[in-house]
Amino acid sequence: MEDYRKVLDLGLKYYEEGLALFRIHPWNACEKVWGGIWNSTRALLKRMGLAEEPPKGITWRSYLEEVFMKYGLGKDEARDMAGIFIDARKKLHGACFYGGLYEEGEDDVMARTICKKYILKICELLKRKP
Repeated sequence: MEDYRKVLDLGLKYYEEGLALFRIHPWNACEKVWGGIWNSTRALLKRMGLAEEPPKGITWRSYLEEVFMKYGLGKDEARDMAGIFIDARKKLHGACFYGGLYEEGEDDVMARTICKKYILKICELLKRKP
């Protein structure tokens, strides 16, 4: 089984690579930042021994809210964190990378601030015992 620390390191690497790419190729930058979000989330799930996808019939939002609450976040903060995951997947991975719809001042700000907050929070949570 892949160790959660290796998965987190991969997420941090992708995030940093994404930030460095914004001036050169913003579409690939968005996908790399999404890779950071995805792999940091995978690390959190692995640490708990949970599946990397929600069970059939459960939304990603609900699944992640439960995971974040198991790590001690309150309902509102857990909802916010799950929302960041959903927004990053939709905007950075979907609309920007696959759809080619990059919005300077929107997507880069999301990547540099909101996604950074998400990844740092996951790093903090992984130091706790779920």
